[in-house]
Amino acid sequence: MLYVLVFFVILYARRSDQLIHPQVWDEDGTHILRDLIHDGPWSILRPLNGYLVIIPRAISFLSLSISVSAQ
Repeated sequence: MLYVLVFFVILYARRSDQLIHPQVWDEDGTHILRDLIHDGPWSILRPLNGYLVIIPRAISFLSLSISVSAQ
């Protein structure tokens, strides 16, 4: 439990602006979500601008799969 508390204190000290004011990246709506809707979960493994961005694509996939409006 102490490790979790220390982790969040360090996270808040270094990235408080991203925790308080999260922003959606431009690629999320124009590429990632479009690919997930059209091609399904296999699009998670497709490179974006030459980079393999698995974590943002996986988060978007989970968000889209539990979204009420996407059903």
